[in-house]
Amino acid sequence: MSIYYLFSILVGVTALALLLYTIIFRSSIARFISAGELGIFEKDLPNLKQVIVLANKVERPNDRLAEAVEDNFGEKVSYLFLVSNSKADEEVSGYYLIFEALAKKVAAEKKDSSISVNELVTIKQLPYDWDDVPYIFYQYTVDGSSNRYTIAFRGNEKREGIAEYYEKLSPSRSSTLVSALLSEAPQEIRANLTLVDNVVGMPKSGRKKQ
Repeated sequence: MSIYYLFSILVGVTALALLLYTIIFRSSIARFISAGELGIFEKDLPNLKQVIVLANKVERPNDRLAEAVEDNFGEKVSYLFLVSNSKADEEVSGYYLIFEALAKKVAAEKKDSSISVNELVTIKQLPYDWDDVPYIFYQYTVDGSSNRYTIAFRGNEKREGIAEYYEKLSPSRSSTLVSALLSEAPQEIRANLTLVDNVVGMPKSGRKKQ
């Protein structure tokens, strides 16, 4: 077997390996988006009405996610956080103050005193500890219809409040998960954090146009 023949085989194997890597890599890129990209999606989703976060804990939104929260507060989009049963009231209250500051900032910029964190943010305890990855559910409406739809994303890191990457779930699975989740009857953590009393009948979404 000549050296030229061996070299040709090596080149062919290398090209095949590169092709397979490219296909797998591109497939991965298509499946997952970063937290920053999720923030862009959250900010731009038309007719968004409510964002539901299921996670072990609450975390401070940064960069694109923080921008999305501020923008959504201006559009009166509400946020519901469902966290592990074992999380202390003090920790949750601390993060509640962060969202309160964001709401006040938006209210001042828009000169709209009706923008209040008490009406936009709810933090509730699950009846158990959530040791899985975080989920985010976006509930929205379609123009001219009162029907609500759900888009859900699954994070890639367990026991985090905000994951590094998220995978989009199918519409049917998104609706099934959020319905099952809300039927668990999350409990109020503090009386002054009560925003959604009838969780099972909670709204789905509606949002601004860019």
